[in-house]
Amino acid sequence: MVHFGIDESKFAKTGYKPELRQNTAVVFMFYLHFTLFSCLLSVLAAPDQNVRHVVGMEATISTKPSNPLRRTLSKVERESIYQPDRGIAFSSVGPFNRLGAEIVKYKSGDGTDLHAYYVPPSVGKDDTVYAVLYFHGSNLNNSHFLTEAERWREKLGFFNGKRTAFFLPSYRGYGLSQGTPSEQGLYEDGKASIAQFRDLLWRDKVTKYKMIVFGWSLGGAVAIDLLSKLDPDVTVDALILEGTFTSMLDVAADTTLRVVKHAPWLFTERWDSIKKISKLPKDLPIIFISGDRDKSGKYSRRLCEAVDKVKHSKTFRAVIPCGDHLNTRQQHEYLPVVSRFLEVVIGEKSFETDDKVLPISKNCGDVGKQDQAECNARNLQQH
Repeated sequence: MVHFGIDESKFAKTGYKPELRQNTAVVFMFYLHFTLFSCLLSVLAAPDQNVRHVVGMEATISTKPSNPLRRTLSKVERESIYQPDRGIAFSSVGPFNRLGAEIVKYKSGDGTDLHAYYVPPSVGKDDTVYAVLYFHGSNLNNSHFLTEAERWREKLGFFNGKRTAFFLPSYRGYGLSQGTPSEQGLYEDGKASIAQFRDLLWRDKVTKYKMIVFGWSLGGAVAIDLLSKLDPDVTVDALILEGTFTSMLDVAADTTLRVVKHAPWLFTERWDSIKKISKLPKDLPIIFISGDRDKSGKYSRRLCEAVDKVKHSKTFRAVIPCGDHLNTRQQHEYLPVVSRFLEVVIGEKSFETDDKVLPISKNCGDVGKQDQAECNARNLQQH
């Protein structure tokens, strides 16, 4: 028999197997076609040179590429990352009224109209206020977190009731904010949000406050970018990162889009927090929180280790028992962990001498894992 011009009878005595030859040829042809397809796609999908522009000292790529294939890929990519909820959570009505929240309308850096909730403090002008800027995730909006603001006020012992102010923005395209979500757009929204929050505190004659930035999931990436290039006149006193990720490429490679490992140029929305986190102020207290059932926990650990490499002095990590990506904040260890962190880094209490037993450590290691039966029992109680 002859395959690809080779008389295989000559190899009969050597134990040669024609099937192996055929399988090898199929694999080779597949690899050849894939390589040619990748080369063609890289040419077709490459961003046009005429859509490059300079912002400051960095060359960036326009968020509206003119190449048709690139536009299609970008659209699919954004639809998989951003899943905005444009409605208002029914559960937010009660907390909105009880907290005395205000609706705030303001503009992002590029003029996009944004919507936020502001919960003012109710203290004397000489009291120190704890100001919490709360960045939400990729598939909710600010209305879902009014209930969280109420829980923090009621149950977070360190906050002492109404000495807190909250600012809960919705990114562009989320909730009642206008526009379409994009990486650069959300970075602009984060910068505009902290500026608006500070203006409202100034309006309310709050001159003494501790700024605490909280970011959950995608919101953690917004927070990291914001604080990696913070203006010198803006002070942030603590950063809380829950369930956030190292980069969007890592997330995609770990899920259904594993092709990005071989073709990273397909992604334009990078969200490369792992490269930015070392640029955070070295005296900024940071806590990385994740549930022990949350697959994003490995990203939190890598981010924590990246901070440690640059000798960051105030890094903490907490792994909440039975928490997954959505319900970690509902676990009974969560608020005590946040309160303990703030007591140490803002209240200046000793971490080592405290007798509380909490899943929090001053290094990047894991802090145990709860038994699955216990987690199942907890879930039944929560529902």
